[in-house]
Amino acid sequence: MVMSRAKGEKRWLRLPDEVRAEVIRRARAGQGRRQILEEVDISVGSFLNVLKPFGGVLRAELATDPSPHRLSLDDRVEIRLGIGRGETYV
Repeated sequence: MVMSRAKGEKRWLRLPDEVRAEVIRRARAGQGRRQILEEVDISVGSFLNVLKPFGGVLRAELATDPSPHRLSLDDRVEIRLGIGRGETYV
């Protein structure tokens, strides 16, 4: 069965920022893909899309701030989510 949709209408809804952040937190904590998929209840494709901007992998050691002059991983995630929402600093 093929569902018709208006031209330009999105086929899938955007994954909420809270879910994206939860996936990132769990991956950074070292949980495996299977465990994250079961607990967060998202598709493999959504999981991969969340981690794609980070090279597909988040390691726990990346969560530590190597220098006070650099952005933390949490800051980077927040910036990435804001850009995705179209927010600006201005």
